[in-house]
Amino acid sequence: MSTLAAITNYADRYLRITNFHDYCPNGFQVEGRQNVVKVATAVTASLSIIEQVAEWGADCLIVHHGYFWKNERAQVVGMKKRRLQALLGADISLLAYHLPLDAHPIVGNNAQIARRLDISNLEPLQKTSKTPIGNVGMLDTPLDIKQFVGKCAQSLMRDPIHIDAGPR
Repeated sequence: MSTLAAITNYADRYLRITNFHDYCPNGFQVEGRQNVVKVATAVTASLSIIEQVAEWGADCLIVHHGYFWKNERAQVVGMKKRRLQALLGADISLLAYHLPLDAHPIVGNNAQIARRLDISNLEPLQKTSKTPIGNVGMLDTPLDIKQFVGKCAQSLMRDPIHIDAGPR
């Protein structure tokens, strides 16, 4: 068992949230139980994820896409109301890390996708940025576009959207 504060402090430091100017608050977003035994993770804190996490008995949910984005309506109505109501009703805490998870070189989205797709020699997409959020690299084995789309589908367990806009 750990405390919500200990988990939040560790994740905030590990993901270096103070290095990012983001479109949403990173880190602690919704308070639930202070003692944490079960932690769940997801990409987005959608209502269906919250319901599954509550059924599983999680105390804390850590996501990439949380709440309270800049320029969104401040009112707690509709989808936002239902999501917050489900979190608060189940006493589940919400932590969200948007750009910090895009950028992290080990646990970040880009690093994990590169590993699944056998992409190596990763370099920052924005070489002059202190906090680059994208990577470029090389496939370990060259593939044509159809093979690459197939590899993406298999590795990521979903069909990618491929827009054929290359040379004709």
